[in-house]
Amino acid sequence: MTWFENAKNNLFRKSVEQENFTKALSEFIYIDVTDNQDSNSNCELCNQPNIRYEYLVRNKKNQEELLVGSECIKKFVNELQEHGMELLDKNNSIVTENRIDNDKKNFFKNTTLLLIRYFWQKNWTKFRLSLLNTIENNEPLTMNQAKHLKDVYNFGKKRDSRYETAMKNTIKISLKKAEHKYQWKGLNDEDKQFVKMFLSSQQKMSVEELELVGKILESRNW
Repeated sequence: MTWFENAKNNLFRKSVEQENFTKALSEFIYIDVTDNQDSNSNCELCNQPNIRYEYLVRNKKNQEELLVGSECIKKFVNELQEHGMELLDKNNSIVTENRIDNDKKNFFKNTTLLLIRYFWQKNWTKFRLSLLNTIENNEPLTMNQAKHLKDVYNFGKKRDSRYETAMKNTIKISLKKAEHKYQWKGLNDEDKQFVKMFLSSQQKMSVEELELVGKILESRNW
């Protein structure tokens, strides 16, 4: 069966409308997204197996719900837009593809913040509060800031791998300033391995170049 045939059959099972696919879609509102790291669910719209990110939509007429995969939720949005309609959330705000992507990012960020607050709940310092605020404001950390999250990361990883995924998708490192780049030289090997997880491919190339330059200078006793 095609995507449309699967989606139509599954949608009509949860809809009041039983003839027009787009009208049936318009009965639903967007609720939220969750990370099913076990990937043991099927998309309830198209039957795609092993979906990881589950977007929940609820029928406002009969309260029926559908767990929809990350590709299908975008098709959901596009199908409505092509017919002059919009997917709305429970607050009547318009849900776009950009909103869907941002919700996933915010899900990761909120999970990361929850872990940090829990781990440091009895031992806050000005530095830790500043670090938390930086993440909350979607700003990148310096390497010297990021290395202090190592114990938080290891704690979360042991409790649930979802925390590991959340942090890897949330923490960003700033290498724009020369002083930020040269913080790499001051890290020990363990901290370097930890911080490197959060670097982009381009950033990894930059620090590898710094390592190479450092070795050349050492060989020349400069």
